[in-house]
Amino acid sequence: MHIATDLVPGLVVRDLAPADGPVREDRGRHPRPVRGEFLRGAGRRARRGAAAAVRPAPFFYPGRIAPPPDHRGLAEATRRVLELVDAEFLSRVPIRQDRQRIAEFRQVHSDFAIVDVHPDQLEPVQRLPHTDPVAVFGLVDLNRDVRGGTLFFEQVAESADGTRHAGYFTGDSPDYQLRGRIAAQFNTLVIYPGFIPHSAEIEGEWIRGEARFASPRLTQRFAFVA
Repeated sequence: MHIATDLVPGLVVRDLAPADGPVREDRGRHPRPVRGEFLRGAGRRARRGAAAAVRPAPFFYPGRIAPPPDHRGLAEATRRVLELVDAEFLSRVPIRQDRQRIAEFRQVHSDFAIVDVHPDQLEPVQRLPHTDPVAVFGLVDLNRDVRGGTLFFEQVAESADGTRHAGYFTGDSPDYQLRGRIAAQFNTLVIYPGFIPHSAEIEGEWIRGEARFASPRLTQRFAFVA
């Protein structure tokens, strides 16, 4: 278990092997298994996901999405992700829905997502941190190049206005204060509460040039449904 901050509990896992292997202390606070890669063939999966991501994304996501291919290995990995979240995340982090603690998730929806929108072309709502329509969300980073992690915020103003912000939201403002960060690491699964305001860490010259098309930010996403 990796704790990004007191506000943001996040489980960072690098594969789906049983958690009975060697254990390393995380700065004396939380023991965690030493694990390998999350999925075999992640590079090939990234290329296929990027080629298939042609649909505009819903919920004001700044890019495109693609459904997962009909592949037995991917379906099995998705099933194991669901089992891991039920066993490892929900057992440690109390997540509630309709005032009741969630004991397990019924299903998980997965897709691939690309961020490739120029900062100057963002809609006002895309210039602010967001929350997800599910209680728990997961990401697998499929970028060999550095394309940023995930940032978590606390809203400190009663209301926020995206027109007051330029480009992607990556730091403090009068509306939001940065409270945590989970760094990106290739082929790594990250799980976190979707109801905490967060945003992708999109910064650098790549998002302003041709690299946003040639090598965009690509993730596999998991939405867990109770």
